[in-house]
Amino acid sequence: KTKVNTTPSKTCLSMNEGSHGGSGSVGGGGEWVAIKPQTIHNMNEFHNILNQLHLLRSHLRLNHYFSSQNSNHSFNSSSDQSPVDSLRNVLDLLKTLPSSPNKKSDPNSQDWKLLDGLDINIGYLVLELEKDITFLTQGVPALFSIFQRQNPAFYAEVSHSLSIFHKFLSSNSSDPNTTFNPTLNPTFSPKTQQKSSKNHTDSQQNSNQLLEYRQFFNHLKFDTWITDRDGTINNYSSTYSISYQSLYNSFFIQTFHLNSILFNSIIITSAPLINPSKPNSIPHSAGGGIVEKSLNNPTNRFIYSGSKGREYYLDNKITTLPISPDKKQILETFNKKLDEAIRNNTEYWKFRFIGSGFQEKFGQTTIARQDIYNSVSRGESEGFKKMIEEMVRNLDPDSKNLFIEDTGLDLEVILTIDKQKGKEEEKKEEKKEGKKGKEEKQKEFDKGDGLEFLWNSKLIVREEEGRKGELRIMVSGDTVSDVPMVVQARKMLGNRGKVLGVFVKGGNESLEEKVVQMCGGREDLVFVSCPDVLVACLGIMGG
Repeated sequence: KTKVNTTPSKTCLSMNEGSHGGSGSVGGGGEWVAIKPQTIHNMNEFHNILNQLHLLRSHLRLNHYFSSQNSNHSFNSSSDQSPVDSLRNVLDLLKTLPSSPNKKSDPNSQDWKLLDGLDINIGYLVLELEKDITFLTQGVPALFSIFQRQNPAFYAEVSHSLSIFHKFLSSNSSDPNTTFNPTLNPTFSPKTQQKSSKNHTDSQQNSNQLLEYRQFFNHLKFDTWITDRDGTINNYSSTYSISYQSLYNSFFIQTFHLNSILFNSIIITSAPLINPSKPNSIPHSAGGGIVEKSLNNPTNRFIYSGSKGREYYLDNKITTLPISPDKKQILETFNKKLDEAIRNNTEYWKFRFIGSGFQEKFGQTTIARQDIYNSVSRGESEGFKKMIEEMVRNLDPDSKNLFIEDTGLDLEVILTIDKQKGKEEEKKEEKKEGKKGKEEKQKEFDKGDGLEFLWNSKLIVREEEGRKGELRIMVSGDTVSDVPMVVQARKMLGNRGKVLGVFVKGGNESLEEKVVQMCGGREDLVFVSCPDVLVACLGIMGG
């Protein structure tokens, strides 16, 4: 039986051979429910298992790796198996699901399973479970070795990225002992990534060296961190419904938040905050908002903001951007009609379970019409799209309230906003067109607008008397839809400090060029290849 070290150390990533650190405010043992070997027969049972897995990870986070108690403690359970045994049982259970005959020619056919006539890709679940098990039993160096096998340039890329983070933060520091002197052997450049493989000894040495880089960030901190979630700090899953946060990911993010952020950490996502499932439609765990998918508990300094920033969760309550009753009623009517159409038409049922699924957000609704694996035919996808477009036209014939954005995979039905021009814009408009008075313009709500709402809610910058030095804010994302957050933060911060934009390319090589163009240059921008590189950097900086 696998033994897991339950002795918490100080909040750090210096974890070898299963010796783990703790960093939360909740400690002590507690009752947990073992997940035993079993068989999954349908989608309901599949999502129920995922819900149990999430609860187990939550228990591990609260009562084990994030304990603030400085003494040994153990788990209380009616079962004689360890938490890792339960994780392994889930892993075995997923791997033994019936294979999909429709994906035999797929290079990753082992990840494709068939439940209730629907093809589902479990690659994300399997890989994140394997990482968690390695993290729990062998520690961070072994976890970094997995990252390196997936990305041969991992060690060099992290070292390179840390040097940029250090340069950005140290420019605001009066501490003379902030020179960054990495001694890691691999070299990395954004254009020519090192592709050579390393043996186990080199991998272990590189992992240990990366962890030692924490010393260069002891006195360097960001004021605020604003970030997207999926594709940025969380690896992409095949569908939103299974995008539960892994334990190692939660640990790295919590470590960074507690040790490297002076004010707030804010996750801004287009997903809803809380999205209760429809009765008689889907199981509870297939729905859920960003709070329910995550392990990092919301606090007065770790804030979740959903629906592109229209809503945020703070002090156990949800605060929302005001929306006119008429607009709100139109979107609620659309959601009701769409839900009825999906439940009453067997051809539409599948769209709830592919890609982003069906997400009712505040001021916006997302419905998948395809996923990255093309799980539905082009004809079905186009037919579903036309049905939704017709539904929107019937509800809003003049297109004054609803805007449809087609990403190719998702249909985003978004409430428009009335954007007033400022005084400077008004003067320019008057000179150019001879018009007077303020003018309202309807536009799609983006994350920049959401960040402005959070800024005005005093969540971005803490005003302090006698503060020395400039403010330092980091904004991270993985698509062009995240760029407005960088632009807006720089605009609102003005000359009071600097904003570092960090973008995860995720194989999208054209993203870098688009981001540079939208931000007006490369200054204070960092590009990394995948979420694990960014998360590793966060954990190391937080130590």
